[in-house]
Amino acid sequence: MDSSFILGAHVSVCLLDLQGLGGDYMSTSAGQRDRMLMATQKLEQSNDLLKYGKEQLAQTEVRRRHSLHCKLYGLGRRYGIPTYG
Repeated sequence: MDSSFILGAHVSVCLLDLQGLGGDYMSTSAGQRDRMLMATQKLEQSNDLLKYGKEQLAQTEVRRRHSLHCKLYGLGRRYGIPTYG
């Protein structure tokens, strides 16, 4: 993180204290904005994880079906049972 950003944030909080606008940074609109940004980032991370999980599940299902198809086709050939597809 940029040191000028940290210094700027610190100065902003100090000015709020001096102006009597609230000693608690998190109750200010800037604090609320920061909380909203953090919550949005967490939500996006959760969404990405869910998408990845769904993709993995779909790939596993395709592999499982292919494996089952190969086994059935092999058994059919072994025992002379006609198979279609």
